[in-house]
Amino acid sequence: MKLIPTELPGVFQLQPETKADERGRFTKTMQRSFLERHGLETTYQEIYHSVSKTNILRGMHFQVPPADGAKIVCCLDGLVQDALLDLRVGSSTYGHHIVVPLRAEQTNMLYMPAGIAHGFWVEQGPATLLYYQHAEYALEQDKGIAWNKAGIKWPCQAPIISARDAGFPGLNDFSSPFIFDALFATRIADVSPADRVILDTVMAGDLAFTRRLLDEDKRISEKVHRGLANAPGEMAGCLMPGERLVGKLQQYWLEVMRRRAK
Repeated sequence: MKLIPTELPGVFQLQPETKADERGRFTKTMQRSFLERHGLETTYQEIYHSVSKTNILRGMHFQVPPADGAKIVCCLDGLVQDALLDLRVGSSTYGHHIVVPLRAEQTNMLYMPAGIAHGFWVEQGPATLLYYQHAEYALEQDKGIAWNKAGIKWPCQAPIISARDAGFPGLNDFSSPFIFDALFATRIADVSPADRVILDTVMAGDLAFTRRLLDEDKRISEKVHRGLANAPGEMAGCLMPGERLVGKLQQYWLEVMRRRAK
């Protein structure tokens, strides 16, 4: 499987390996170790599919916190123009979008983190889309942006759309609850699994687990202490009580990831 960056930070095309012979083709659409190696979400609570006729447009859909989460989509039959819209406040591409063709024969897929609205227009139907969803469907958190009020350059003029999708607000009328996760966007770089354990734990603000992690793993503890001791200015020092410890560790790891991204 290949990981292909897009113009939206944290959003990727996935190109799985396909084997074809006289019987047809075989494609692996999920590989936990690959996603984990690149710092992508590996846990998906729901898997479902949709079937849509030619000229159907669905979107732009997303779930707001606390039911937000990553999503992977691929086209199993037909051809769709898949649109992704960045709703993450603080992102350099907030309000920007990409349109990527997903074709069954090409087997390409799209990975999107939380805060990305998703939709598609069916160019050749019937089109079957498969979705891997990190969070379970939650009716109260299921929201959307109007397909024609976000500046998206759809390759169609008069698509068939549901009354619900047509009634969504425009981008300018939407108050986004999503905050851009700069840490996620940068940790896609070369971060070892051990480093990611530290990083994810302290960034989650889990004080009890952070303390236990430091107490039980001498290597990690020494690495964190060494990093804090070498950190500039106010981050220098040793273990501190309460939330100050988590705060300092978070500052340190954010700085580490920023420097690695340069």
